[in-house]
Amino acid sequence: MLHIYCYFDLHQYGKIGTFNERVKDHLQFVNDPLLSQLLETRLDETLFIYHWKRNEMLLSRKYGYQLLRKTYNLRKVVDIHNILAQGYLFESYEQAMHHAQAALDIATEIDSERAIYGLRNYTIPFLSAHHAKTKGITTEDQAEKAHLALANGDFEMCVQILEAFDKFTPFQQYYLGKATRDKQLLRKSYRRFIEERDDYFYAMLPLQALNQLDS
Repeated sequence: MLHIYCYFDLHQYGKIGTFNERVKDHLQFVNDPLLSQLLETRLDETLFIYHWKRNEMLLSRKYGYQLLRKTYNLRKVVDIHNILAQGYLFESYEQAMHHAQAALDIATEIDSERAIYGLRNYTIPFLSAHHAKTKGITTEDQAEKAHLALANGDFEMCVQILEAFDKFTPFQQYYLGKATRDKQLLRKSYRRFIEERDDYFYAMLPLQALNQLDS
């Protein structure tokens, strides 16, 4: 499990599959029922995220909804809803926002300032900008301000915000590439999602933008 968490931190999600299988094999030898259940839940958490990053959404959601049914730690429930929200990015704005709002409601209930800040300034603006549903949406994060400007068709503002950055994440490279219709930037963003983050889900962002430019 520690190997799995290390690879999570390194964004090397592809390597997690091997360790997941090893954990499954060893779980059958755990005799303590409580410990077995706790480890199985930990494994489900890793599989939830692993399949999300591999863009295998049916499997990811299967583990996500299983976790919601058997998890009583509200901080974890917030995280699960947050990931489920992001996982609906390409399919359903309504489903995505349903999970984002559920996460925000629980985070508010337990007074988790970190989660509230992240949901209000990253997850909700990100989902809203992607679907161009920006009315009443604000954020303190500069990159997501650029994303909102992009969604509103204010490409000049988007570029102006991003040009102040010293370096770009693959997300910010995608925003800039889309605002400037720069295929090279979009290709770089795509490669970085795959090569640096092993993230086949979010690699769909620049890929879709490239396909739109080519159509």
